[in-house]
Amino acid sequence: MSLEQQQALYGNTAQAMGDAPKEIKIRHISNCLKVDPAYGKVVADALGILLSEVESEQKRQET
Repeated sequence: MSLEQQQALYGNTAQAMGDAPKEIKIRHISNCLKVDPAYGKVVADALGILLSEVESEQKRQET
């Protein structure tokens, strides 16, 4: 996938999830991180969510 295609994918993902509750966005980022940590980070950035928030939620759900 070209850099241009990747950027379009990230932007489209962020736009499509724009109105979703934050918990859903965090769950999506968590799933993306499992597939490819770099992809998960870019999706988190596109959605304006810190990875520390995602990691905190992951730890909370483990307990």
